[in-house]
Amino acid sequence: MGKILAVILGLSISFQVFPQTVIKGRSAASNVNITHTSSGTTGSTAVIKERSPEGYVNIIQEVTIKPPQLQAENLQFVDSDGNNFLNAGENARIFFTVRNSGEGPALNLEAKISEKNRIPGLIFQPKSIGTLQPGEVKTIEIAVAGNLNTTNSNASFYITLNELNGFGTDVGNIVVPTKAILAPMVSVAEIDFGNSPVRKNEKFDVKVLLQNTGEGPAENVNVTLSLVENIFLTSGSKSSDIGNLAPGESREITYTLITNNNYNLSKVILPFIISEKYGKYADNGKSTATIPLDLQLTASKQVIVQGEEKPAPETRTAVTSTSYISDVDRDIPVIPSKNQNRVALIIGNEDYSKAYNPESNVDFANNDAKIFAEYAKKILGIEDKFVLITLNATASIMRNQIKRAIDIVKVMGASSEIIFYYAGHGFPDQATKIPYLIPVDVSASNLSEAIKLADVYTQLGSSGAGKVTVLLDACFSGGGRDMGPLSARSVRMVPESEDKMINGNMVVFAASTGDQTAQALKKEKHGLFTYYLLKKLKETSGNITYNDLFDYILKSVQIDALTENNNPQVPVLISSDVVGDKWKSWKLK
Repeated sequence: MGKILAVILGLSISFQVFPQTVIKGRSAASNVNITHTSSGTTGSTAVIKERSPEGYVNIIQEVTIKPPQLQAENLQFVDSDGNNFLNAGENARIFFTVRNSGEGPALNLEAKISEKNRIPGLIFQPKSIGTLQPGEVKTIEIAVAGNLNTTNSNASFYITLNELNGFGTDVGNIVVPTKAILAPMVSVAEIDFGNSPVRKNEKFDVKVLLQNTGEGPAENVNVTLSLVENIFLTSGSKSSDIGNLAPGESREITYTLITNNNYNLSKVILPFIISEKYGKYADNGKSTATIPLDLQLTASKQVIVQGEEKPAPETRTAVTSTSYISDVDRDIPVIPSKNQNRVALIIGNEDYSKAYNPESNVDFANNDAKIFAEYAKKILGIEDKFVLITLNATASIMRNQIKRAIDIVKVMGASSEIIFYYAGHGFPDQATKIPYLIPVDVSASNLSEAIKLADVYTQLGSSGAGKVTVLLDACFSGGGRDMGPLSARSVRMVPESEDKMINGNMVVFAASTGDQTAQALKKEKHGLFTYYLLKKLKETSGNITYNDLFDYILKSVQIDALTENNNPQVPVLISSDVVGDKWKSWKLK
């Protein structure tokens, strides 16, 4: 034993100090510690419990600790789409199990998470676990996510477990590849109102074609029609949830509207507002329709005045009515039966103004593609979801759509059919004479990003489809409708023969021979080849053999090319060696 000498008000007082003595409080005068002796035990320790009321000293108590023993294992990453990337805009989870194999509970457990590589746009938080009793096992889930700022990199997540009394442990490190967003871009590709003025008190239809022209899928797409005063919707919905649009995918919405007598503007103004999941990948710059309005009201009663017949002073030429829509665009026959094993891949490339200039555009290519898509659904019996139509496609979108169609056909199997329709520019390489399909963002002076026609044939031919039909309203002579890309090349070239490129069960209908141009039929607002293709399908409801269909197209196109455009155009049909002459009895229907 030892002694402690304390001085209180000038007096010396001696206290005995025993082993394992702990301070319990102060004297009433609050000048010295009041102590309490407790016998020590194995595994015991002194812990601070509180302060004295006066706040001068700690009041401590000796307690016995039974420590936990933590082991963490099975660290793994699970993402929403299953590609093992943490994508921008994606929610994912990190899992692991923790076991307490010690004698006592693990108190106030918390999983701490950090990211070592400082990847931008990552979202995560610590996870509170609570108490883990001896022998207990828990599976712990930590939510992680990437926002739109996430980049292409590798995230290194480090996780530790903290415990109240310091008995935590390291869980470990998990490295996850991150991927930046492939941005969609949803816009109005076209607004169609029939190209004729509308009248007050008469219903009129408006068709709006939405398209995702970006590189990534657009989710939760919505289009809202904001109606101005005195315009009313009679069919359709002001707000339409489109759902998701894959890259290059388009969707058509039809509205039926009417104006009342109080509408006094000279045009009908229809603002369409597009939105998508992230609120930043919708282009509303071209989403307002402006439609001519005939302000003259239709009289509710008719009054006939009988006049005196007099000889006309002069002879007048009768006025011929003008049709704004081609005959093949109206009254398309509808075949009720559907073909579940048929896919139509349709591309219409009209607007080349970004790669060339507006004079290089392909007249009516978008209309060709849209109307052929209607024929594919109504006459050829193809399900809407298997009609893959793209307008003004970039190189990346064209490649994505071709791959998408082939992937669908591969799942369908050997009984499947694929129909590939293309209206747009083609061009041959100057050195090799290899023909290319030209996306709207590719110049004919630089074909490195263009779509090689031979590659398309190879992919389609090796898709496993039982029948492949290619319809090309394009030419590969260096010219086209109105001779668009000729400004990029000073001479016309004969491309490599297509019959050397096709394979599989394939037949190709081409608009012209290799050294000719594919022309437009302006009075019908279609390509010459496409017009007569559609016309015969409409007349026969698709019940016609390839042999009879080609004979009709061959004769009709040649005659109109010479009489309407004063320029020869001879369509061509090519079949693979596998098909031989069997194509003659094939039918599109």
